[in-house]
Amino acid sequence: MMVKELSLMENRLLDSIQESEVVGLLQALIQERSDFPPGDCRTAVSIVSDKLTQEGVHSDILAQEKHQPNIIATLPGRVGGPTLVYHAHIDTVPAGDRAAWAHDPFSGVVEDGHIYGRGAGDDKSSVAAQVMALVVLARAGISLDGQLQVAVVSDEESGAHQGTRWLRDNKYLQPDFLVVGEQTDNQVAVAERVACGIDLTVF
Repeated sequence: MMVKELSLMENRLLDSIQESEVVGLLQALIQERSDFPPGDCRTAVSIVSDKLTQEGVHSDILAQEKHQPNIIATLPGRVGGPTLVYHAHIDTVPAGDRAAWAHDPFSGVVEDGHIYGRGAGDDKSSVAAQVMALVVLARAGISLDGQLQVAVVSDEESGAHQGTRWLRDNKYLQPDFLVVGEQTDNQVAVAERVACGIDLTVF
């Protein structure tokens, strides 16, 4: 398999990413509980908002239920160009029996190169990665051929009625292309449609 060499610009962008900054952002997200129930994501979303504000990136906090806000950050590009959305959710399932954890599920402890905590994989790592990707591009001042948005949503674990569905139905999310950060065994998966549930009655 041929591996394409990175351009000077790509190498410059990668070199500008500080591991400690990415790890610190993920740890901060893990340490702020957003487990469902009740799915209160306000503090976790504020961490993302503060990071974006610090970097001069425009973002909007949008909510139908105040305890389940969503945030959409936008890096503008060529007017009329396509919109690429990075999407990840910030709510998590419950931690369960905390005594069963080797590490406190809300500590974000680093051990042997791994970060442990509720949401470290599903899905706060994707939130951190996507936010930092946008931040690095903003810092570099790169002129994009279209618009890049990062959508950090609440309510994935309980049906997305306050998150993705609500944003879509109210036309806050209208991507031409979409990258979803949800875990797929660390493999890239290509999809066109969502799952379809069928009720079948047999006589």
